[in-house]
Amino acid sequence: MIVKAGLPARYRAQSCIGSGGIGVVYRAHDTQLDRVVAVKVLDDIALAAKESLAGEFRILSRLSHPSLVKVLDFGLCENGAPFFSMEYIEGTDLKEHLASPGSLAGISALLANILSGLHYLGLQGIIHGDIKPENILIRNGLETRPVLADFGLAVLSGAQAETLSGTLRFLAPEILAERRYSARSDLYALGHTLIESITECETPPAPKIDTKYLERSEKLLAEQFRLAAVEHPAGLANIITCLAHPSENQRFETPTAALQRLRALDLSQDPAAIFSEEAHIDRTAEEAVIRNIILDDATAGRILLLEGISGCGKKSLMQRAAGIAQL
Repeated sequence: MIVKAGLPARYRAQSCIGSGGIGVVYRAHDTQLDRVVAVKVLDDIALAAKESLAGEFRILSRLSHPSLVKVLDFGLCENGAPFFSMEYIEGTDLKEHLASPGSLAGISALLANILSGLHYLGLQGIIHGDIKPENILIRNGLETRPVLADFGLAVLSGAQAETLSGTLRFLAPEILAERRYSARSDLYALGHTLIESITECETPPAPKIDTKYLERSEKLLAEQFRLAAVEHPAGLANIITCLAHPSENQRFETPTAALQRLRALDLSQDPAAIFSEEAHIDRTAEEAVIRNIILDDATAGRILLLEGISGCGKKSLMQRAAGIAQL
């Protein structure tokens, strides 16, 4: 099917794979990279819309983690509408995946991978802000790894938003009351995303969630896990409902704390799924130097050479440099 998306000649739109109030996402062939990509295009060509999408691209271009979607390119369509391209995830969303036979057998590894991605986001000072079943994609293949997508509502940790944004039933009480976003609010959304996807019962808004609701959900989860022969069903169900607790103080403080509880149950033995407490190397100073070099004279060509020992973060810095240059 031919789709007229008005994309630059580099991209050949194949189909529309999603749409919402602010834009459209296309499946397209990137003729330069010779690969299938997803291209997000905004309907609005106003300056504020362009800055919003540029902000999302700027956030994603800083990130490099197997549980987070990768961005590739940023630019303007023929009509001036902004777009960016990202890797195309061949697979399904979380709810559809967990509805398939046998999928619950891998629930602990799946949870560990998502938590690892959220831990990495925390190191960057970023809150996803819109975790829900549709924004957790499960990549097809031998390793059904989850990938967090759609960072259009991402905010800095501890930010207090002027307006309410996100999917109402997955917004934590502190967001509804104080417009305050934190790692714990992402964990709240993740917990209810898992409960809804596994039990197939739609999550009510935060004001309607109480102890009885959590107890009922925990029993439903444990029963589903027992039927699927998941190890430690009661313990795993308790971890998920702790993520979903309406009281901040009753939730896990960080993704790390939840992962430690998973370890205690001895559920995540796959090395790819176990949380790695790698030291985070702060490269803020180096990134600032690179930004100044690139922005010093945007019309001049630049050759940037980074030197350093293996594992010091050169690849991550180059990815950020590419993102700065594209903006």
